[in-house]
Amino acid sequence: MNLRAHIENIKYSLGLSERYCTQELYNKFNEYNKKYFNNELPSIPIYVDNTISPVNGKFISDINIENKMIVPVSILINKSNLINEQDLLDTFIHEMVHYLECIKYQPTKELWNKALEIYNDHQDHVCE
Repeated sequence: MNLRAHIENIKYSLGLSERYCTQELYNKFNEYNKKYFNNELPSIPIYVDNTISPVNGKFISDINIENKMIVPVSILINKSNLINEQDLLDTFIHEMVHYLECIKYQPTKELWNKALEIYNDHQDHVCE
């Protein structure tokens, strides 16, 4: 685990966060990345977050409008919903596919321009 993971675990232990990290999830990510994705996915923060119910997992990304990019942020796993290894595999693979789509299939220039138009229009109304 990296420094970010340790910080999240400290925040969790102090009651400041509902997320924590486990080496088990990083090991599973590496195993599945090698087996199903030819190690194409770079490391990403992975958190246990049992508050995202009713979903089993969630891929989090952010939009960087200035650079016209969708940026991967983290993967959340709701272990309280997962009953067995197959559930974990299915959930993790599903979220890893979202991650792969994020890094391989960014929106086109036309879609970004439309998004920027909508964003700017919204900003104009907020500032009024």
